[in-house]
Amino acid sequence: MAANSVPSGCTGRGRGVVSKSVEPPGLARGRGRGVGDAPAENPVPGLGSLKINGDGNGYDTDARTALETVTEKPGNMSEVTTVLNKWLDLAEANEDIGEAVARSACELMAHGEYGDKIREITLGRIFQMFKECSDQKIKSTSTLVHRFSFMSYMYLIQRHPDSHKRFDIYIAPLLLFTKEILKHKLTEDVVKILAKQISINGIALNSTAEGRAELEQIFISIRETLLLDSIEAKLRPYLLFLCDIQAANYKPLAENLMKFYSKYLDSCQRYKPSDIDVKLYGTK
Repeated sequence: MAANSVPSGCTGRGRGVVSKSVEPPGLARGRGRGVGDAPAENPVPGLGSLKINGDGNGYDTDARTALETVTEKPGNMSEVTTVLNKWLDLAEANEDIGEAVARSACELMAHGEYGDKIREITLGRIFQMFKECSDQKIKSTSTLVHRFSFMSYMYLIQRHPDSHKRFDIYIAPLLLFTKEILKHKLTEDVVKILAKQISINGIALNSTAEGRAELEQIFISIRETLLLDSIEAKLRPYLLFLCDIQAANYKPLAENLMKFYSKYLDSCQRYKPSDIDVKLYGTK
């Protein structure tokens, strides 16, 4: 999955950003985890102290502000590179940051001066994540799931400019990360992210032969996990929800099922593919 394997012109200047008419719906996120004032020795806008306390959100606005701010200045390639790399580091540890950086990076790939560099850095980082996962170098469940989440948002947001279809270069990494995550001890935070991202992206992943074959194996693992005596009771609704998603060919579940799951799952009403993806991939 080389970074330069993205088709030429598909995400170049002025292109490659999903338009407002087809932009996927925003997902439920918490608030309150802000960034402190930037210390004098670190003048990079929006980065602040870079502290993450693990129990709130709020870096998303700062990530987008920082990247938008530094790209407003001409001849500012060094600072753009520094800011983007620092936010990509943070995206590997926080779901909300991952979504914000993915949205901002995809938008800024159309920037006249910095777009090519932003694309190169972002896709290069994703290739690095993929390689480390392939080489079994990622031992932390948290790192695995947050990298998976970031790549899932990139797969959701970055589109071919004319057809609005997804880029297939993300399929193999996402499937590999999903399989690796299922080998680890699952927690509620982990299965929430899995449920969200598979319910949103599964319809596109399932549209390719590679994706269908791998998802079948992944869901065997999910069912095996669901049947374990050791699995925590609070995780079972998420895993059962995923099985129903697969049974529905990754299309939005019937209203009565969503009503049932809403008793057990936070924000499950938003765990569904966008209308444009149902239109593009729902007949596969």
